[in-house]
Amino acid sequence: MRHYENDPRAFRTRFFSTCSKCSKKIPQDSMAYYFPATRKLLCQSCGGAVYNAFLSSATNEEYYSRQYNYR
Repeated sequence: MRHYENDPRAFRTRFFSTCSKCSKKIPQDSMAYYFPATRKLLCQSCGGAVYNAFLSSATNEEYYSRQYNYR
């Protein structure tokens, strides 16, 4: 899948952080989701559904772009 500059990213945190949505503490070495367009870091419970919806949409877009290749 092609990655773009403002695509959200899932990663393990290197430092203690705070969720931008619920203000819950995100411990070191736990999964978090970063959204570069809004510069927000979300915990698993707040960002998981949004991130999975993005991945689903991006996968569908890639599939249909390959299916109808207009060169």
